[in-house]
Amino acid sequence: MAELDTTYIDLSNTNEVIDLEFIDDEKIEIKSVDNVNIYEGFGSCYIYQLSQVDIDNKFIIISDLSTVSDKKNILITIDNASFICEYLVDYIIDNEGKISWNGLGLEDKLQVGDKIKVYY
Repeated sequence: MAELDTTYIDLSNTNEVIDLEFIDDEKIEIKSVDNVNIYEGFGSCYIYQLSQVDIDNKFIIISDLSTVSDKKNILITIDNASFICEYLVDYIIDNEGKISWNGLGLEDKLQVGDKIKVYY
């Protein structure tokens, strides 16, 4: 296994796009330095617990999201599974606030009882 570069990435500059590339089979550890809050700047948080109907339908509707003009600026996490979802990879959001994962990354990951946290 190749030795990891331990260079620090400054996450305090919110205007800078950070692309991370991971090499297969390498262990990557991401640490928070100086208590960086990734949730800072979001005005609201909506928490939704998935039911079997939601899993079967492969979507949920959060009507408040219809007012968000740039859907890429919404952060979705699966709280009890401890992962952050990626827009257009794991889910999509339409203009009516429908979060759908049909045929996307979340389809095989979600379970009944999972708590979806939506920051917007």
